[in-house]
Amino acid sequence: MTGTATVLACVVAIVGGGSGPAAQPTGPELPGGAVRVSMSHVDGQVVVPVRIDGHGPFLFRIDTGSAVPVSIDDALADRLGLQPAAPGRGLASGAPATGGFAIERLELGGATFRDLAAARLPAQESDAPAAALASSRASLVEGTLGFPL
Repeated sequence: MTGTATVLACVVAIVGGGSGPAAQPTGPELPGGAVRVSMSHVDGQVVVPVRIDGHGPFLFRIDTGSAVPVSIDDALADRLGLQPAAPGRGLASGAPATGGFAIERLELGGATFRDLAAARLPAQESDAPAAALASSRASLVEGTLGFPL
């Protein structure tokens, strides 16, 4: 099932903030003040296409109960050549200070977030097969977007 996520765009605009301490990710950049995000369902969870540093799209699940803004699968981080995040860099409360990955740019619909540190996605969360996107290309859920994002 595919639809648009106007509510998600509102959450992104309200929660995403913008001007905070240097340790906070920057964003969202919202062209025209609103974005549309296509959504699908995989194993009963909402997933959205995300681009990382110009690559993708990759399927990420939405977890509004997570205090971690972004979690990413180790295999995807390896494929993208992501560098380890600097200790204490970027993440909101609840995210690990080390052991994550540095993301220069994350795109969700038309919204762009910059200078993120992504936590490692636990292996058991990243192995669920995903339904085909609108493009009918089968994929895997390779990350999670948490409430702070």
